[in-house]
Amino acid sequence: GLAIERLQRAAAEALALPALRSQLQELGVRTQAGTPQQLRQLLASEIERWSRVIESAGIERQ
Repeated sequence: GLAIERLQRAAAEALALPALRSQLQELGVRTQAGTPQQLRQLLASEIERWSRVIESAGIERQ
């Protein structure tokens, strides 16, 4: 929804700043622009992935 669109827009604006891109690259962060739908898919995928890791490690919710 709206939150994802705002997050994607803010990230795109930030990644347009050469100084930020340079700092992220120095840290080994790979940046990639995308659409709000791609961000939704990425977030859903990461939530699913880390949920499985947490479950398999036996970590309890607090």
